[in-house]
Amino acid sequence: WCLPVRVSGHTIDPHSEAFLPRVAFDSRNLVFPATLPGEASFRTAMMRNSGDMPVMFDFTGDVSGAYTVKPSHGLLQDGYQVFVLQLNPQEPRTYKQILKCRFNECDHFDQELLLSGTGEVALLELGNKGQLFFKSTCIRMMSESCCQVTNASRLPVRFEWKIPEEAVGVLTVEPVNGTIDPGEIQKHQWRFCPLEKRSYAFRLSIQGAHSCYPKENHLLVKKFKGILTVMGEGCLGKMKCDPTHLECPTMVVGTSWPCPLTLTNTGPCTLQYRLFVVEVGQRGGATSILDNQGKGTVTLSNSGGVVYSHSCVSVTATVRPSTKQHSQWLIKYELITSHGEPLDTTAFPDFDSTLCTLTVRASYPVLSVRDLRGVGVASSLPKTMLRSMLSIDQLNTFLHDDPSSSELRYAIGTRHSMTRRVSVGTTAMVDFDFGAAPLEMGTSGFDLVVENHGDVPTEWAFQFPTDVLLEPEYWADTGQLDDEERHELSVMDHNLFTVLPKKGRLGVGESVVISCSFKHTTIGSSKLPVLLKLNRGREVLLRWRGITLERGQPFIHFVSHCHKFCPVPIGLQSYPRQDYVLYNAGDTAVSFEIDTEPLRALKEHNYEMPIIECSQSSGDIAPRSSVTVHLVFSPLEAKLYCVDLPVTFSNGEMRLITFAGEGIGAPEDTLTHHPPPPPPPHDVDKQKTVVASDVLAILSTDHLAFSDVVLFSVTRRVVFVTNTSDHTLSFNWELESSGVSEVLSIQPGRGYLQPKQSVACKFSFCSHLAPAIYDLELVCRVMDESEMASYSLKLEAWQKAEEEKKHSFAIIDVSTKSPSQSTRHQTVPRLKSLGKRPRSSDGEVRRKYEALPPIGCPLEETYEEWKKKDLAARGKHRPRRRTTEAQVPRPPQPSALPLRLTGHTHAMSDFSKLFKGTSPLHMDLVQSTLSPSPRKEKGLKVEEEENTTIRIVLSQMIRDLLEDSNFLSAVHKVVEEPVPYFQQFSTLRELGGKRGLSAHAHASVAGPHEPLLDTPPDTLTRPSLSSPTLNSQLELSNTEDIIQGDNREDIVPRSDPNEAQLNRHIKLIPEFSSFVENILENTLLNILKEANSGELNIGGPLYLIAKPPPSLSNSPITA
Repeated sequence: WCLPVRVSGHTIDPHSEAFLPRVAFDSRNLVFPATLPGEASFRTAMMRNSGDMPVMFDFTGDVSGAYTVKPSHGLLQDGYQVFVLQLNPQEPRTYKQILKCRFNECDHFDQELLLSGTGEVALLELGNKGQLFFKSTCIRMMSESCCQVTNASRLPVRFEWKIPEEAVGVLTVEPVNGTIDPGEIQKHQWRFCPLEKRSYAFRLSIQGAHSCYPKENHLLVKKFKGILTVMGEGCLGKMKCDPTHLECPTMVVGTSWPCPLTLTNTGPCTLQYRLFVVEVGQRGGATSILDNQGKGTVTLSNSGGVVYSHSCVSVTATVRPSTKQHSQWLIKYELITSHGEPLDTTAFPDFDSTLCTLTVRASYPVLSVRDLRGVGVASSLPKTMLRSMLSIDQLNTFLHDDPSSSELRYAIGTRHSMTRRVSVGTTAMVDFDFGAAPLEMGTSGFDLVVENHGDVPTEWAFQFPTDVLLEPEYWADTGQLDDEERHELSVMDHNLFTVLPKKGRLGVGESVVISCSFKHTTIGSSKLPVLLKLNRGREVLLRWRGITLERGQPFIHFVSHCHKFCPVPIGLQSYPRQDYVLYNAGDTAVSFEIDTEPLRALKEHNYEMPIIECSQSSGDIAPRSSVTVHLVFSPLEAKLYCVDLPVTFSNGEMRLITFAGEGIGAPEDTLTHHPPPPPPPHDVDKQKTVVASDVLAILSTDHLAFSDVVLFSVTRRVVFVTNTSDHTLSFNWELESSGVSEVLSIQPGRGYLQPKQSVACKFSFCSHLAPAIYDLELVCRVMDESEMASYSLKLEAWQKAEEEKKHSFAIIDVSTKSPSQSTRHQTVPRLKSLGKRPRSSDGEVRRKYEALPPIGCPLEETYEEWKKKDLAARGKHRPRRRTTEAQVPRPPQPSALPLRLTGHTHAMSDFSKLFKGTSPLHMDLVQSTLSPSPRKEKGLKVEEEENTTIRIVLSQMIRDLLEDSNFLSAVHKVVEEPVPYFQQFSTLRELGGKRGLSAHAHASVAGPHEPLLDTPPDTLTRPSLSSPTLNSQLELSNTEDIIQGDNREDIVPRSDPNEAQLNRHIKLIPEFSSFVENILENTLLNILKEANSGELNIGGPLYLIAKPPPSLSNSPITA
């Protein structure tokens, strides 16, 4: 090895002046970096010699020995010299030293260097006194918190966090290791993710070392530790919604409804959530969640996010149903973990993921025809026929169905057509037949009560072909019309069909009266397609048709050429009679004849069994009236029977009518196990809804359904007739003209109604004819008695004037005419001679101006001549007759209140088979109304003179009683007299005694083993309550009591061993059953009358009457 030694010296005399050094340092203040004790740090300094002479230098003055300079002395010839200074502290403190440099061994040229340095130890400080707190955090979610780490030394420190094993997966920090420069403050991000629902506490350490040591040489690293205390809590967050249940209003399909929701975080931790919607449905009788993908009925404004502790967030749920539905939707939420996965909450039973229950009701706008009546020419038609003519049942079915996609394409305002005919985008087509009537007979109209029975408001409109037509440009219009377009344009130009109102809007439950009419002013058949459009609902094409006949032309109006019988079970003893109606719409009578040859052929094909029988194959039909053809459908097998019957009329017309009927299975397999379905909700005859301005009274119902009735039994119904006017009215039920007098009785059949008064009419239905199916229409004629009284006064005045004319005459002197009369008579010649100047009556004043001829009249013709020619050409010339005679007053026309009556009568044996579920009480009441043998009451023959005498005598007696003041006062006293309470006494006689019942009475109560119910039903008839035999027996018994002179003591009731048996026999007597039935019937009728008049509140509280004490009830009463 070689160690070089550098030697320097000088030869200058000590007492001589040395060379002047010209040197300079680049920096006289040197600062050393912080240095660990025992370690060294270095700095450099440069000295430059700017002179021509060499300079000798020497560094002295380091007392602490911490600083070292190399080279410490030497000779600088020229140029510069670099010095290396080293600091080697032994303890952590500040080292400050002045280092002198002497030049040329002369103290006059000394220069000083200031050296500063410190001995430092690496030190890290943790913020918040080494404590770190996390807020409450939901399980599997993450919360963050910052820990401040400060390097309090001037040394760069390399650090590393040490996380214990139990904190792995719960705590994470970023950065885990790194370097902190001197004096730097770093924020370390800690993340807390609890795994359980509990509190957490950890003690973590941070290790630091000087960064000058390499990581590989860990043995030389001087490390230190810092302790960090971490505390946190894991919990399960929950959310709630306000409101928790939201029921949307019923919506129209295709519209939207926003539902604002407020979600609140009720827990102490921040939650990250995700919202979703599920539909709840019924599967197998249990509630389950259905798959709602692709439906999009309920959409949310935001499907997820973050909600802080005890804060809320707003979410809008938009409901947009695309189909008709009544569904329930659940808005649920799920918690999202820090990894973006849903949190599994199955281990927490108290966790409810449902936020809100949303009930959605969506439907299409619907309408239904609830009632109708005829107006004008159609006012005399029965309602059942009107319903068939207008196809009300089919129309209601179409309006109740859901629309197709093509029908929802356009709204009312955007519905258009490029052609003059309405473009049909629907399969719902209904025939609207306005009937037929002679020319200028009037107008056939209908008032339809259309009700919105749905759940949403309905906007509707009737659109004629011109309403939806888009007028093309002039160059695009070809002007070519086919026959149907020309016909429709002609119908609309003459305004034959009208409808009012043409459009409107109905709320839920509201109704409107729509008036449709057809004018009989054009001979022939008129047709017009009209589109009934429901906004966002159905489209129904109404094919309106009306027929106008010539005068004297008979016309049979057929609503349909196919008549379907009601289904009839096979195997009945008596098949019901069914009716078919032929209506003559003309003003001339017509006769008809039905060819029954197809019925005989049908009989031959069915083993000579009459399947369809026609009891009336020919007849005459009066003008504007109908004839009922009775048919009996007797199916032999459970199948469909069809037959075409030709009907020939006297005018040479022939129509082919198809009769179809279906035989259903055996009675025990049909009606017993499969009851008839309930009527549809849009039945027309269920309630009275049409109340026109000209109707004086109304009925409580328009339909009396007697349902299934046994022959010879009585079924009762009550109908209230209410006077809605301010006048006194009279009503009269027409039974004879309706053809129901044989099976129906009404009490009262006629009467008077005061203003706002209501009268209960009892309808008793009892048929003793063959089984039949009844569908009849009654008419109640209501007359305004105020108008009738006014008519009577006018008629009396007219009759008096006519009587005076017979015995008087008037003489008119022409010379005494008034000037006004003469002027009036001179007007005619003025018009006849327009070319001459007419004079006035005095002949002096001339008219200055002349009248112009009428438009269209030639100058050479007078107005009268032109008018006669014009009227003659048109065939409408009718001479005008002016008469001063008083016209005969016309009587007021009564208004008609129609009432539909339906019922089905059965024989006793068939009723027992068809309705096995009928209660025994009903069967007993049916059989108890029949007596063993029919009796015919004998009446006395009275001659006409005797009848007149009796009537005059009785009338005079009644008048005398009404004029007797004593009789009237006695009547008032009887009315005001309190009701007496007493006990009636009777004598109980043994059977077979002299004063007992007669032999016939004993036969009626033969014994308990021979009841009346065993009597064959074919021989039973309804007895009269006032049986002559029973009355004679009672009179005979009372007479015997009087003759034998019974005392008061004999009349006191005595105990009889046969009393119970006698009472039991009496209860089986038909007269007693009828008597009890009448009492109950009248009691119920009186209750209904009092409740209708407001005297009795049926829905009021019940009052109980306590029974009298036993001492009072058992005490004897003596007379």
